[in-house]
Amino acid sequence: MDAKMKRILAVIFAASIVLSGCKAIQGEKNLYATPEDTVKQIESALNDMDEEALLNCFDKNVQKVLSGGSKVISSLTGVDTEGIFEIFAGLYGMSESEIRSAEYELAVTDVAYEGDKNCIAYIHGRAVNSSGESAEGDFELPLKLQKDEWKIKVTLKDLGLE
Repeated sequence: MDAKMKRILAVIFAASIVLSGCKAIQGEKNLYATPEDTVKQIESALNDMDEEALLNCFDKNVQKVLSGGSKVISSLTGVDTEGIFEIFAGLYGMSESEIRSAEYELAVTDVAYEGDKNCIAYIHGRAVNSSGESAEGDFELPLKLQKDEWKIKVTLKDLGLE
C-alpha cells in the first residue's frame, strides 16, 4: 500500500474517531449497492461528521475493531493509539477542528474489478478547510462485497498498526 493510500485511510480513520456520534441514516435502499454508492456514503459521512455512517462504510472486521475504540486497537497492537489518530491528523496538516470543519468531495474516476467480490475504486478527492485551504489528490480504495454491500477493505497491517 503506497503512502498516499495510507494517508487517505489515516485521515478517514482519524475523522471517524474525532467526529461526534450521530445516528446513521437508515433507509430501505441498499446504500452500498455499488462501489460508487459506498464512496458517496463516505463523502456524506465526512461532510455530516457522522461517525456511525463512516464506520458503516468499512468491512465487518474493521467495524468490530473501530467500534470497540482505541483501547481495543491498543491491546491488539501494543501501541498507544490514544494519540495515534491525532498524530496522523497532525502529520497530514489537519487538526481535529480542521477535520470537523473541512468540506470533502470524492469522485470515482474508475473501478477495476478483481473477480466478483473485490475491486479497486480509483478516486479523486478534495478537502477544503474552514480557512479556504484545499488539498486534493488521487487514490485507490480497495473494496469488497459483503452480503450485497461494497465495503472498504483494509487491515491494521495496511495502516502500519500491526
